[in-house]
Amino acid sequence: MDTLVMQALKSKSRRLELTLEMTGDTLRLADVVLLKDTLTIVRIGSPLLILPADSTTQVVAFQVLKGSFIKIENVIFSGFKTAIQTEENVKLSLKNVQFKGEGVKIRAEWIPKDTLKTREIIFPTTSLPN
Repeated sequence: MDTLVMQALKSKSRRLELTLEMTGDTLRLADVVLLKDTLTIVRIGSPLLILPADSTTQVVAFQVLKGSFIKIENVIFSGFKTAIQTEENVKLSLKNVQFKGEGVKIRAEWIPKDTLKTREIIFPTTSLPN
């Protein structure tokens, strides 16, 4: 997956289209996938199930690095302690993304210690009709 992400980041469109031929129905991650800059990850066709290769060791599926704008479409995360973890100043757009299991869906761990009293945190959500 890291190689595919790097190729997409070098492309003019900055878009990674994951087809059934590329990944099959399921993608198993052996390590956290680092996402940075501006990138769109789209599954073409039926949703892609993303699982840890080893559920006893995989903590995070996607780590979104500081200042990035990431769009993720048409995937299902299952079996991770945290599906998506973000750093500071991240824009994250999810479309047709599902989270299965009891882990944390999205974790933002960038708030500096002892500064919460002077910060405003807004989590905008949009619920689309089924």
